[in-house]
Amino acid sequence: MKQFYGISLILIFLISTVCKAQVSVGVQAGYTIADLKFDGQNRADYSNVASFTKPVKGIHVDVLFNIPLLPNNLYLQPGLRFVTKGTEFTPVKYAQPDLIDAYVTSGTRMRLSYLEVPVNLVYKQPIGIGRLLLGAGPYVAYGLDGRYEFKVSRNGNTVKTGSRSIDFSKSSNTNSSVIRILPWDFGINGMLGIEFNNHFILSANYAMGFVDIDRTAATTTQNYYMGLTLGYLFNREDH
Repeated sequence: MKQFYGISLILIFLISTVCKAQVSVGVQAGYTIADLKFDGQNRADYSNVASFTKPVKGIHVDVLFNIPLLPNNLYLQPGLRFVTKGTEFTPVKYAQPDLIDAYVTSGTRMRLSYLEVPVNLVYKQPIGIGRLLLGAGPYVAYGLDGRYEFKVSRNGNTVKTGSRSIDFSKSSNTNSSVIRILPWDFGINGMLGIEFNNHFILSANYAMGFVDIDRTAATTTQNYYMGLTLGYLFNREDH
């Protein structure tokens, strides 16, 4: 954890030092809709969870660095982002016959908080009100915190709710009572937006993870999310 913070801060310091005459710094925040892609059997339900999930709403907060590569057109944009990911589990509507009068535990929500470093190559096309943005690139993320929420039902009625911490670890998981997630994630990110002449930025992005973050052998789990962002770019190089 400390190593990740240290690497991120060193990277930002080096970029800022080398390019300080040209780098613009921005701040952003926004709304995210995240979900998890499951393949296999999940321990929280009695069927394939791919049919029983829906997106979870969250937030993201960013620091953005804008580095010109070709003046007024091509830019490198690394950033440091706090983002929430995860999923919600929809309730099982029809009880199986052999579960009548039984107490059934099932997941209701999994919320994951990450520190993420996206690095986008962004093309900016001047238009009347500002510049149109189109960008893509990789991201790397580290899990900071996670909660797994669940309920206990009997004959379709909820009798108890609760939550427990998610264990971020590289170790494999053979204990069905433990939710263990790989702390590191890696994927690609794409964005489309407008950078207005008054330095405000309005953009949307989509990020898809490539890493199987689940530490059990039965399930393959990958992050993905969409975000809507409002930001402001300070000391823009063309002003």
